[in-house]
Amino acid sequence: MLVTAMCVHDPTTDRQESVVDIHQMTMRHLTHEQIRRYVELDQPLDCAGSYKLESLGIALFDRVAGDDHTAIIGLPLMQLVSMLAVVGFDVLANADVGIRDVQL
Repeated sequence: MLVTAMCVHDPTTDRQESVVDIHQMTMRHLTHEQIRRYVELDQPLDCAGSYKLESLGIALFDRVAGDDHTAIIGLPLMQLVSMLAVVGFDVLANADVGIRDVQL
């Protein structure tokens, strides 16, 4: 199981939105050689869980179930877009705003 939590706070209204994203993940039965080869190819040791689901790491799993797969790779981006909308920030309307201009 992978659990990711996130909170968005709007300091102008003091409104907060939070979410806990849970994914059920079932790994395949792998040989030591398959694991060694995966680590050699993907170099995942600096990643949480030591796998890169967005790369060859997908081959390590039989099943991945959850609402927002981007949470497995990092931040649950689909949920973040929804939470930002609730506090009044439209991602698409502000897509031309540089990330350095957005106060997080």
